Amino acid sequence: MLKNRLPIFVTLLNLLICTTILVWLFSDVQPIRAQAPQPFLGRIYLGSAPVTAIFDHSYPLMTSAGSDNFCRDPLNQTTHYDDTPRENPPFGYGYDAHDGIDYDLNYEPVLAADQGDVDYAGWSNPANHTHGLGFYIKIDHSRFGNDYTTIYGHMSVIHALTGEATLPIIIGVSGDTGNSDGSHLHFEVRDAANKPVNPYGWIGAGDDPWSVWTNPGGGCASGHQTGAVSTDLWFRYPALTSGSTQYPSGSPMADLDIGQNPKFFDDSVSTIFTAADTVWGNISYANGAYLENFHHAAIRTSSPGLSAKWDIANLFVGGFHYVFAHIPHHQSPPDDPPQVDPAHYAIYTIKHQGYGDQAIVVQSEYPNTVTDGWAYLGGYNFNNYGDEHVRLSQMSVASSSGRRVFADAIRLNLKPTTTGCPVRAGDSTPVWSVAGDESERIKVTWSGFDAYELGYFNIYRNVKSTTDYWTLVHEQETAVAGEWVDDGLTNGKKYFYWLEIFDCYGTSILEGPQSAIAGAGISATFVPAPTGSR
Repeated sequence: MLKNRLPIFVTLLNLLICTTILVWLFSDVQPIRAQAPQPFLGRIYLGSAPVTAIFDHSYPLMTSAGSDNFCRDPLNQTTHYDDTPRENPPFGYGYDAHDGIDYDLNYEPVLAADQGDVDYAGWSNPANHTHGLGFYIKIDHSRFGNDYTTIYGHMSVIHALTGEATLPIIIGVSGDTGNSDGSHLHFEVRDAANKPVNPYGWIGAGDDPWSVWTNPGGGCASGHQTGAVSTDLWFRYPALTSGSTQYPSGSPMADLDIGQNPKFFDDSVSTIFTAADTVWGNISYANGAYLENFHHAAIRTSSPGLSAKWDIANLFVGGFHYVFAHIPHHQSPPDDPPQVDPAHYAIYTIKHQGYGDQAIVVQSEYPNTVTDGWAYLGGYNFNNYGDEHVRLSQMSVASSSGRRVFADAIRLNLKPTTTGCPVRAGDSTPVWSVAGDESERIKVTWSGFDAYELGYFNIYRNVKSTTDYWTLVHEQETAVAGEWVDDGLTNGKKYFYWLEIFDCYGTSILEGPQSAIAGAGISATFVPAPTGSR
């Protein structure tokens, strides 16, 4: 009997030993965890600012943003990212169900948090300019390795246009459009599933309520979990004022220095201002206009639209200038036509060095006590020749009935030689060179670039020492030093190269040209030329 049971005993013993070994081998294996995203957001404004409304982590989900009170916290309070509950203002840091962060910016420049593609730039609701985020920008960063979008709400001026790519540069001016109770910037981050997340993360005990909260139903949608995981996404924190302790603070970039020696181009001078047709009326001695005079015209709903132009060629010294448009007060004197309100959507096209860049201005936002009627259109370099001008046009689909486009004065301020936005670190010129390399190749090398404020540049090539018909051959992201090889060239042929670099204000600075012979192994030859910007 014992003899028959022995094989069974041995088999069971072997199974026990094998099981023990397997348990021991896999006892230290940890479950696979999703890798945390790399921080990529940079500073979104110049100088320092306080936070006026935090991201609320309590009872977050609403069926549509800002419209459904059933899903809000019944205690009408906010939960900070450290799990601290607070009452709504004036005792708290924000207001209930807020899915972004508000920074107190009073008609000040706003920067893109990182490079990306502009998904949308315009009104939340073109038919209702008091709705939602008002005039806002949405940037998709996924093409550059970050599956997030950033949103910039309540703007008054937009320099980034739908469908364009943008760098981490000035994309517009904050304002008071939409459902807003004062000029500020609403900054919002959404993940790949379009769920709002707190870019400062969650540092409270336990799970972030946004990631595990279950919809209770009732006035809300059917019950489910939001799954929105908040992560600290800041590569460089925005600078907060000393009185702001809600979130970590970074070092500030200096405020925009608009320069000295302003030049004014007024609509009262016929050699400067021209209108495309006779629909423009001229209001003389108008209250709030520059030099007591401005033009206006009713918005057209059919083609052609309104158009007017300020000619600025050959009237000032060339170089980089900050450009402003003056928007007169709405009130007219008693002897003028009845009071009319300015447009919600006016397009200013700045023609400079052969390029045409646009700024879209909500004229109804100006003037105000902050800017005294001057709307910032951006910074551009002018070469003091050719057809350089500022053109004003309208878009009727985003404008209300009865409103008019106002055309007054344009102001240009020469950029000061010293700014708070360093283009390069340590040296006044970048270190870069081109040289003939192996067969059919020319190597371009660079070093000494300050990646803290700079790191985006383009390389152009031509067979002549002029920029006519040049070709963009390379785009380089953040890099202090590196090299790039231009391949497939003709041996023995000379090629010219330009390096275009961008500072944190979006100034495009052109260096070069430099030349080399393909495949010859000959050192670079620097061709002196004035440094320009576009």
